[in-house]
Amino acid sequence: MLVVNKPRQKPGRPRVADRPIFDALIHLARTGSQWCTLPAEFPPKSTVHDRFQEWVKHGCLEAAWGLLLQSYDKTLGIDWQWQSADGCIVKAPLGKRTAQGEAQATGANPTDRGKSGSKRHL
Repeated sequence: MLVVNKPRQKPGRPRVADRPIFDALIHLARTGSQWCTLPAEFPPKSTVHDRFQEWVKHGCLEAAWGLLLQSYDKTLGIDWQWQSADGCIVKAPLGKRTAQGEAQATGANPTDRGKSGSKRHL
């Protein structure tokens, strides 16, 4: 399913197996870390990223997700009527400079500042 039959363009190192690449992608998804912080136990970040882009381009990850959903639905069942929304809270903007060039005091969040402000939500 994740295999893309791609003819070799030039000689060189053999293609890295798909499983370590997939494991690296799972690690990145579970930890939320960046590509550059991928541990040394996984293939190089450029190899992982290239394979990820290849799989996205060919629809491999979407197909894998569909198969996983079908399998889960058969085993435990999915309540397709239930829905949820996800969100993310981002940091409130930092203080700005006044017309005189003085920095306004800011606290940890808008409620600590003693001035009007709001938190931004996505």
